[in-house]
Amino acid sequence: KKKKRKKKKKKKKNAVNYFSVYYVTSSCVLPSRVRVCCVSMSHSTGSCWFSDMAAAADTKGELQKELVCAICLDYFDDPVILKCGHNFCRMCILMHWEENGGDDIGYQCPECRMVFGKMSFTKNYLVKNLVDKLSEFECLKTCRPPAPTKPAKTDGKCERHHEELKLYCHTDRKPICVVCRESRDHRRHLSIRARTTVAQQLPADYKEKLAIFRTYCSNKITDKKIQPNHITNMDEVPLSFDIPVNHTVEKKGTSTISIRTTGHEKPAFTVVLGCYGNGQKLLPMVIFKRKTLPKEKFPAGVIVKANQKGWMDEEKMREWLREVYVKRPDGFFHASPSLLICDSMRAHLTATVKNRVKQMNSELAIIPGGLTKELQPLDIGVNGAFKVKLRAAWERWMTDGEHTFTKTHGRQRRASYATICEWIVDAWAKISALTVVRAFAKVGIIAEQPPGNETDSDNDEREPGMLHDVAPVPEVVEDMKGGLKLRLIKLNWQKSMCSRVKATDEQAKADVKLKKQALKEKIEDDVGALVQFLLDEKDRLLERLEAEEAATIALIDENLKLVESEAAKVDKAIAEIQNQLSEVANFESISKAYSSPSHVNLTVQAVNCPPDFTEFTGPFQLILWKKMMHVLHTMPQNLTLDLDTAHPSLAISDFDTKVEEGRARSHEPDLPCRFTRFFGVLATAQYSSGQHYWEVDVRDKGVWYLGVTTARSNRKGFVSLSPSAGYWSLSLHDRLYANEEDARVPVADYWSSPRVGVFLDYERGHVAFYDAVTMKRVYSFAAYFDEPVSPFFSPGKNDPGSRLQICHYY
Repeated sequence: KKKKRKKKKKKKKNAVNYFSVYYVTSSCVLPSRVRVCCVSMSHSTGSCWFSDMAAAADTKGELQKELVCAICLDYFDDPVILKCGHNFCRMCILMHWEENGGDDIGYQCPECRMVFGKMSFTKNYLVKNLVDKLSEFECLKTCRPPAPTKPAKTDGKCERHHEELKLYCHTDRKPICVVCRESRDHRRHLSIRARTTVAQQLPADYKEKLAIFRTYCSNKITDKKIQPNHITNMDEVPLSFDIPVNHTVEKKGTSTISIRTTGHEKPAFTVVLGCYGNGQKLLPMVIFKRKTLPKEKFPAGVIVKANQKGWMDEEKMREWLREVYVKRPDGFFHASPSLLICDSMRAHLTATVKNRVKQMNSELAIIPGGLTKELQPLDIGVNGAFKVKLRAAWERWMTDGEHTFTKTHGRQRRASYATICEWIVDAWAKISALTVVRAFAKVGIIAEQPPGNETDSDNDEREPGMLHDVAPVPEVVEDMKGGLKLRLIKLNWQKSMCSRVKATDEQAKADVKLKKQALKEKIEDDVGALVQFLLDEKDRLLERLEAEEAATIALIDENLKLVESEAAKVDKAIAEIQNQLSEVANFESISKAYSSPSHVNLTVQAVNCPPDFTEFTGPFQLILWKKMMHVLHTMPQNLTLDLDTAHPSLAISDFDTKVEEGRARSHEPDLPCRFTRFFGVLATAQYSSGQHYWEVDVRDKGVWYLGVTTARSNRKGFVSLSPSAGYWSLSLHDRLYANEEDARVPVADYWSSPRVGVFLDYERGHVAFYDAVTMKRVYSFAAYFDEPVSPFFSPGKNDPGSRLQICHYY
């Protein structure tokens, strides 16, 4: 090896027989063999320019040679400079080091063989600017996509090769000949960081199976009236830590690519993705190939699991249903029927999984074996885009991230588990809703597919070094015509969208008036029961209601004006395209029409009006009762506590209205309704209809829990005070909290009021908490009740001497 290196060094020394110059700026070095006569450089500013292009014409060939990467033999693309002073393309040097570096000798420069302890280089902006400047003066013809320009008039032949322009390069957006296609400017470049997989082979009876599956899904959706936001598809994506680019071929042996191992592909993991038919996405779940979870801090927005296979099994499928699928719309209460589409993996077909899915008011649709590429929305249009974005994150980490190396062999360590999860969260968040909807529509599960811009799809992203698109000119003309027609379809769709939004706003406007009228009558009835001196209060409430209506209608009217303005723009764009289509005669004119921007960025949407006037739906008579108690006809509920439900360590007194922590009673029977661990007690009253209000005295109490619970809620052992467990409550600890589904939500930093009011509207599924002194609403829950509910109370633990007492006013 040493002899070969010495010979190569001698050859290089003999090859350099002219004057060489190095020009160093803050972090950039020119290529080592650029002649001074070609470039004029300023030592004061560190800039370079061309002094006389005519004088440099005879050296253009030499310049082109010096601006060629020694690895890919093409012009520098994103050039970087090593510590030894040699320049390479960023991707070229990275791939070279991954193939040949990382052993005992470290990472070598391909030209001078200088050894580096780690992957280290700096972007060479000077060389990049030099290549770009030469490109502007047409000294070089690079393959970077230029801005759309007016095509030059030719006789149909290539000016450079005098061949017929039979092809069209989509990358450079211009006609080319067959010789141009094989030249450096349009040469096919294929990334070496790729793996080849064989495409899924369809079974012989695939058409029959396709029809049966689609009919099954259609019948379920129609019979149960399942909406797109309740149609879910889940799929497992196996990955490795080196996240290679993947090329799929139809049969084995076709364009297969073999690459050397990086050592990072062995620790495999699986990403479980899920999405809805309306474009929304479920949280991703990552299954690492480990016995236990890594002791790292993972980002929010991902669920991390581990098993020895690094793959989905029955246990992980149950966990996915419990922790991910349950968070779909209405998932906690299973109120709306849903459809779950999965492939035929064994973990999806167990009896336990099927029963659990059925309990969640969901239908399971299993894709027949061998048909996932035809019937799996995630496989068709989402997984590929997700992998591309994940690959881009890996490349950014490889070039710009911080790396560590092993002490023994100096190998670069792979990314951490937390970093992988950050890439997954970021890549999944970048998948657009339109991409998901298109995938479902392509499968045929949803009927309507909204059109979008050509740039809307996530699948259009390309890896560095992918192939140029070349096609015959007549085909390109037809494609451009088709593109204009697609734009026309989209503009027509946008016009219809404007009409639908306008109709929705008109309906919302009418609904606001109807709700206002109903609330007006309610206010007049409630306030009419009061004496004459309360008429001023009634007028004030009516004025506030009118102002709320005026503000809402003003917002809708403003949006209607915007809708009409956008509709006019769409009509104008439609007319322009129709005129262009009628006048198209040759390639130049249609290319000009195709290149001109003609789409309208439609931003209109219906005004999201509140479903009701929440400020005026509370207990009006109770609010006014604070001012005129002796006139009010509706009084708070006089509740009493149910001794059969009280925890044995709670003391009930004052005619069953006061509860506090006391001495444990061992003789109390263990009834099904009794709390055994949580210090709680229910009221004797149960409500299955109507509106109800009660107040609790909490003065001098540092810890308490108040709210309502269902008749069948859990009372034994640990009690989760979440709505999905049948509890809607407020609690006081270091501050005031609302016990929501995933965590406690801070409501107020402190609580000073001596009384808390609780309002229950059973029919509307509304639970609200008030400061009973000022009647200010503190917090409210939106719920769905399908069984009787009861008030519940808890004085908390380890707070002796303090108590909760139900207020009785009559």
